[in-house]
Amino acid sequence: PFDGTLDEGQPPPYSVDSECEDAFQELKASLCREPVLYSPDFHREFILQTDASEVGLGAVLSQEVDGEEHPVLYLSRKLFPCERNYAVIEKEALAVKWACDALRYYLLGAPFLLVTNHAALQWLPKMKNNMRLTRWYRTLLPYAFTVRHRAGKDHVNADFFSRLGDLDWSGPDEREPALRSGVCSEAGWRPT
Repeated sequence: PFDGTLDEGQPPPYSVDSECEDAFQELKASLCREPVLYSPDFHREFILQTDASEVGLGAVLSQEVDGEEHPVLYLSRKLFPCERNYAVIEKEALAVKWACDALRYYLLGAPFLLVTNHAALQWLPKMKNNMRLTRWYRTLLPYAFTVRHRAGKDHVNADFFSRLGDLDWSGPDEREPALRSGVCSEAGWRPT
């Protein structure tokens, strides 16, 4: 319900109805349940998980503490109409570029692990035929990262956030358990 309320074409003040208020209260409650966000420790390696779907981009920044992976923050955004026409590898590379840009203050200056479910991104440095990918790769040169491929079925963290724009927020339906499992600890958080 927030997306329609905060459309760019709609001038302030924004009207908030009971549906928005209920969703906001649920969001606040979800943030207080497992997995609770951890404060970043700049002495530990960061793990950046990215994903792209037909409708959006998602990223999760996490760190391993005592053998367990803990989220530091979540990112998500919808794809612009022109971006929806990109090839799959371009969407996946865009997710990496966007997440690195957004998280540059966390990631610059120290090596980090980039986890993706798109195996072709491991070969990004060798791709010379696609100028868009080449430009994006050049913007990633200041970052020191190692790419690790993770099978899509095990890449639920970033995958969930890349699909947020595709969820029907109009009311409970068969997708509600998937939404809950992505936000709560029951089945949504899978460590590396």
